[in-house]
Amino acid sequence: MRHRKNKTSGDQESKDEETENNALGRKMRPSLGHSLSRLFDRLDFIIYGATGFHGKNTVLMAASMICSGKWGFGGRDKEKLNNLLLEINGKNEGSYKRCRVFIADTSNTTSLKKMTSKCQVLINCCGSYNRTAEDIIKSCLSTRTHYVDICNDVHFLELLQLKYHEEAKRRNVYIIFACGFKGLPMDVGFNFLRDNFDGTVNSVEAHTRYDTTAPIICQPIISASLWESFLKNCSRIFRSFRAHHMAKVREFRNLEPKTTFRFGIHKNRVIGGHSAAYPFLDQQIVENSQYYMYKKDHKRPIQINNYIAFRLVLFLTTWLRYFIMTLTFIIWNVTIAVLCRFQWMRIFLLKYPRIFSLGYASHDGPKEFYSENLIFDITLNAVGWSSIDDAANLTNTQFLSQWGLPRKRMTIKIQGNNPFYKASPLCVLASALTILRERDFMPSLGGVYFPGAAFAETNIVPLLERNGTGIIFEVLN
Repeated sequence: MRHRKNKTSGDQESKDEETENNALGRKMRPSLGHSLSRLFDRLDFIIYGATGFHGKNTVLMAASMICSGKWGFGGRDKEKLNNLLLEINGKNEGSYKRCRVFIADTSNTTSLKKMTSKCQVLINCCGSYNRTAEDIIKSCLSTRTHYVDICNDVHFLELLQLKYHEEAKRRNVYIIFACGFKGLPMDVGFNFLRDNFDGTVNSVEAHTRYDTTAPIICQPIISASLWESFLKNCSRIFRSFRAHHMAKVREFRNLEPKTTFRFGIHKNRVIGGHSAAYPFLDQQIVENSQYYMYKKDHKRPIQINNYIAFRLVLFLTTWLRYFIMTLTFIIWNVTIAVLCRFQWMRIFLLKYPRIFSLGYASHDGPKEFYSENLIFDITLNAVGWSSIDDAANLTNTQFLSQWGLPRKRMTIKIQGNNPFYKASPLCVLASALTILRERDFMPSLGGVYFPGAAFAETNIVPLLERNGTGIIFEVLN
């Protein structure tokens, strides 16, 4: 299990700040957001976009896991929000007294500011993020409210990071992106790996595998909103990859020894099936956090190669399942990426998700049975050195000449079920709770971050594990 690190003396705040003891007896850094919450009696957090598929699942999970504290949820449709309030109160007696409902519209700046001024952390579940996120972030900055979301459009998020990072630091506000399933588990998993490796990690092969405990053949497992988000990523996936590579990864070009990237589909004995190269989304998010830690703390970046594998049918042998499903995904993904380049074609893709998603997306939303039976695991195969000293900060061939080839190995496994409508709500709620409880162990001045950079020194892993019922992190060897 990951242990939180103590701040160094260089992280001491200015002498005019007050200090107080937390439950563990540590000196806590006072937060402007916390001061405002005491002044205006703010809620702990508000879930915005609560009537969507992801928002509703986040609200229901919050009602079941939050034993104390005040929180709320919001959206545009008052009737749907009241029905949701009655639903969670029926499932969790007493939740009604703790929850508050807010009516807000992204097209109405006043209503957004009124809502964000009532909480310490806003959890944004309102898609499409390309249309709504920036206005919500502006409102959060204006009211000094922390912000988390599950958006994984890396190109869009990096633009927002460049635009609002300095303002967020000035206002002591945390804006944290990609806190859903496609981002946080792997990004936080790299921190978990660093802490358990007891050495210096050179490279990691990350294998994300999707499996099922029921035969899922052309059955809806995601909603139309997630399908729309996927299409937006596909429409600029290669442009985003090139821009990200030029801006971030080129600074790591002197790392030695170079890790070997395996193109195409290949057999992988670690996961017991076939994997395909997929250097997008998770890999770009992790590299962004690695870049931040490299710039801030001069930590040697970890090289990462990302792969993906599927096994969503049960009537074939294990190896054949992985090969057929992974090959189908790659061909289908490339086809969708090409079609998304044409605006007239995107209209058809959005209008008929069941056809173009091979049956896995629907305007009617996912079927609970098939979503609940979908499982995932992320395997991180790390290679590095068993020694650590000042040379670990070197990012050139001097490190290789001094320490030789990396020979130490470690495998980390992260696993859970229902990645889209159970793991994602858990991730974004854990992110909000970590901001509330452990701001003293996050980057000291606020700003715009990805999860690995924001939560590197916090205890977010136990929150994600939820006593063995959430996302499990374990060291295999």
